[in-house]
Amino acid sequence: MQTKTTLRLDHIGVNTFNEETTIKFYETLGFKTIEDCSIFLEENHITLMENERGSKIEIAAYRHNALSLARKSLTKEGFNHYAFITKDINVVYDNMKEYASSIGVVLKDHRNRNYFFCTDPNGVRLEIIEDCRERS
Repeated sequence: MQTKTTLRLDHIGVNTFNEETTIKFYETLGFKTIEDCSIFLEENHITLMENERGSKIEIAAYRHNALSLARKSLTKEGFNHYAFITKDINVVYDNMKEYASSIGVVLKDHRNRNYFFCTDPNGVRLEIIEDCRERS
């Protein structure tokens, strides 16, 4: 029997090669930048934006480097993934192993949170994040 846990949507990831225009577009929809950081050897950039209702968009500007060329999903513009946040990443990971068409290893992100990526049976990419604030 599977252990149950709940998830809530954390953000939607969007890849871009035109960071400035993409940010301006989401600003016209009421989103404001709440976090900026460089990732993967400082060559790539993440802008996290949020609107007044708490919806978040993660804009990833990937430069052409060995990492992004090796990872096909990072070289395509547009929708990239849905991200869900959970209290217990191990429960979610164990439950998904049976049904996910692919599942990655648990890593640490730039905010020191545990996370992993997987693909649902239809090929939709998901990011699962464990947030310490969500733990009971």
